[in-house]
Amino acid sequence: MKYTFKEINEKGLKKENDIWDVLLIEHLAKPVIWFMANFTKLTPTNITVLSFILFALTSALAFATGHLITGAILSQIFLIFDLVDGRVAQLKNLKSNVGRITDAFVDLLMIIGISLSLGYYVYSATGNLLTLALSGIYVIIVLLIHVLYLRSYVINGNKVLMKKVTLNERSLISKVKVFLSKRRIRLGYTDVETNAIIFFIAPILAVFFGLKLIHWAFILGISLLAILFIVFFALQIKTLKKDSEANFYEKKND
Repeated sequence: MKYTFKEINEKGLKKENDIWDVLLIEHLAKPVIWFMANFTKLTPTNITVLSFILFALTSALAFATGHLITGAILSQIFLIFDLVDGRVAQLKNLKSNVGRITDAFVDLLMIIGISLSLGYYVYSATGNLLTLALSGIYVIIVLLIHVLYLRSYVINGNKVLMKKVTLNERSLISKVKVFLSKRRIRLGYTDVETNAIIFFIAPILAVFFGLKLIHWAFILGISLLAILFIVFFALQIKTLKKDSEANFYEKKND
């Protein structure tokens, strides 16, 4: 075969990734990456668009009609293919700005569609308008975080702002970071983890323990992402302030 599992592990996976991806999604994605890379001529963008149509839209439809377990499973299949497209691009050297933009846009559409569909179903089943409102708030926070990330990406090139934070090597958090890095797990969390809670864990548990769990999952997701947004925003302000001061002194010296 042209691409082996060894190559996928060495070249097709990120050095560090989100904990949900490392512990679950990557293991499920590796056989799919191997198959897609070796036996299909689909481009990464083809995979992105097809996975959105086949899994993200059907997941949203399943949630909207009350098929919670089906919707939860489909949402994670989409997440598998969301990882597959990038890894195939890495293996075949097919990375492009069009692919990156398409992938980011489709990811946002998935979050918007599934979140609002899930909130709508809980509202239609219980009459609880607050859950529908929470699903909308969750979407707004995700969009704000992505705007901040995009702004940081444009300003700092390929460097993600969060990676600029330096830690005391002797601190507990630094030791935790080293421990996680050895296992390819990125320190911290993103909307990948909150999406897993809201779109996968909560709907399945809600089948057995009640729809109120989805309500609280949205609250938890909103709280976690609100903290992330505040930290990210503060770091951007701090970085911009330092850059402004540096530019001021450079002009002064000139």
